[in-house]
Amino acid sequence: MPAVGRSLLRSLECYAPLPAPDPRGRAAGAAGTSIAAGAANSEGEAGAENTEHNPRSADVVPLPPADAIVVLGAESEAYAPEYGGATLGAFSLERTRYAAALARRTRVPVLCSGRAARDGERSVADLMADALGEWGIEARWIEPCSTNTRENAERSAVLLQTANVRRIMLVSHAWHLARAVPEFERLGFEVVPAPTAFAGGTPLRALDFLPSAKGLRQSQLALHEWLGRAWYALR
Repeated sequence: MPAVGRSLLRSLECYAPLPAPDPRGRAAGAAGTSIAAGAANSEGEAGAENTEHNPRSADVVPLPPADAIVVLGAESEAYAPEYGGATLGAFSLERTRYAAALARRTRVPVLCSGRAARDGERSVADLMADALGEWGIEARWIEPCSTNTRENAERSAVLLQTANVRRIMLVSHAWHLARAVPEFERLGFEVVPAPTAFAGGTPLRALDFLPSAKGLRQSQLALHEWLGRAWYALR
């Protein structure tokens, strides 16, 4: 049932969302508008700068300071002939879009992390960097080798520590950050959780209590996260 699956996922969402742009202003990415549309604006428009650094940008709610934005990859679609090859899967795209919105508001450099699902394919990190470029954001670092959340942290740390990065915004799904944040903190980073794609937020309907593929998928994701947290705790 979607209601059960959603409740299981919401039980993992222990971090609040970061401040969103003021809906009365013109901040890029607000109210679900296209990030790509904001890319055409000049730097002085569309809330591109954090208000902490640009007092004129009064339409953007300040975000916590950070040295880098780290976006964790998920899945990719290997067969996407309409794009001439592979492309990002839905989860990876949701995370990348939010990383682009944060980068536009803060001017903080971005690290993309995640390997390819199969040998010979382009890595998820490379595909995320491509998407960021389409939205006017250039990825500073690409980590294309990690196969799981712990490796995301360990391999990203090598790049970030070389650049003297200490405080990061960590972008992933709200239900994934409960497992991801401790992995980066374990390596000495101060982490600002930047959750996206929350499981809840809308009222339940009668149909939500009927069995469905969506409910099964949500339950599977929640089980994966709980088992992953238990496994990491044992290692």
